Amino acid sequence: SEIGNSNRLRRLNIVNNNLDGELPVYLINQSLGSLTDIILSYNNLTGELPTELGNYTGIEYLYLDHNKFYGSIPIEYGLPAGIRSTIEEFNISWNNITDIDGDEICNLYTSLLAGDGLFNIQYNNICDNGESIFPECDGDFDYLGVQDCV
Repeated sequence: SEIGNSNRLRRLNIVNNNLDGELPVYLINQSLGSLTDIILSYNNLTGELPTELGNYTGIEYLYLDHNKFYGSIPIEYGLPAGIRSTIEEFNISWNNITDIDGDEICNLYTSLLAGDGLFNIQYNNICDNGESIFPECDGDFDYLGVQDCV
């Protein structure tokens, strides 16, 4: 695609466009040299969050909120060589992330943002027996929000 072939693309902002299916990682793969913002909020993207996103350096803003992603947040997102090195805002709220426990949330939060920036994972289904498992972590969660449990 022409978008994916741009080596000067800095901001991929495709909000509220009824995108469906899995996250089109090929668009991002082609633009890694310059891509800093991935904003794909308010679509109908499904599937598990791709581990490939965790390997990218240079991403400052990752907004995948208000989609239909499920599963867990890949461990690669918190590794030093990946997005952790530059991320400022991380928003995966309003999806169906379920496979993560309280310690993993704290580890991801502290490794991604080191206590600074936006870390929004509210309104997923992060629960244990109907109870929210949001832990108290060192630092201050911005917009962690309330958790509805089904």
